Amino acid sequence: MEETIYDKKAKDLSIDEVLNILSVSKQVIPVEAIIASRNFKKDLTPIFIHSLLDLQANGKDMMLSNESNSFHQFAMYLLAEWKVKEAFMIVMELLSHDEKFEEFFFGMMLNEDMPGIIAGVYDGNQEMLFDFIKNKNNYAYARSSALDALVLLKMDKQIVDADIIDLVRSLLSETSKEDIAFNTKLVDFIGYCHYLEFEEQVKYLFDNQLVNEQMIGNYKEYEEYFKDVIFFPPFLTPITDVIKNFTRIENIQKYGYDNVPVEPSNFINSATYLANLKEKVGRNEPCPCGSGKKYKKCCVDKD
Repeated sequence: MEETIYDKKAKDLSIDEVLNILSVSKQVIPVEAIIASRNFKKDLTPIFIHSLLDLQANGKDMMLSNESNSFHQFAMYLLAEWKVKEAFMIVMELLSHDEKFEEFFFGMMLNEDMPGIIAGVYDGNQEMLFDFIKNKNNYAYARSSALDALVLLKMDKQIVDADIIDLVRSLLSETSKEDIAFNTKLVDFIGYCHYLEFEEQVKYLFDNQLVNEQMIGNYKEYEEYFKDVIFFPPFLTPITDVIKNFTRIENIQKYGYDNVPVEPSNFINSATYLANLKEKVGRNEPCPCGSGKKYKKCCVDKD
């Protein structure tokens, strides 16, 4: 790959210069500093973790003084890109604050890239992740991001599908009108994961106005959209290149969602994914489509 002007600039940056650029950057993506940071991964990792601990301890005071920069965001993205598992507990604690805290410090990250960040730093503590998703005291959009992270963790074989299905069943048993935002995400999640066994419960949510139809459409539209397995949402991708992630968010802010194209390589083809799962599943094992039936009595004849 041909060396870019950013690569050349990155070579000349010291670790102190990288930290300074990341600390003051707000409007412009510091491409050369992000590239250079990868050369100092060992030294920057504890600094980034400390910055998140500082945010956890002093974030509310920072809000009162309107003190905010993008350093902690760069820290979270790069820790996820580097798969630093020590950051998982801290990230989940940061996501446990109220709506004002989450929106002030994370904003669009919650909707766009937080699933990838959570999956990137995930340390295997499934109980903590599931408990966070179940906890109705947590901000609905933070819970939604954690739920979406399960798709990436499932694809990476860090969490098994059966456990996710059990979680979804538990979540569906505790829905209420106070949780419409999360309920809407939940039925969306069920749709693109193709969990057909929950069809009746999903219809119940629509029939009883427990989802936001302005966001997801009515039940008929929902059913038609997910009738054929299509693609997982384009934001459900691992954090592998922080620069691309920041560029996408910047473009969405400038031009709006509908005017920001998604590279075909960013799509996770759920049909292909299910097909790959079926190649590995035994005839007597649960069917990957989520029906709850054994594979031999469900989708085996469809392959």
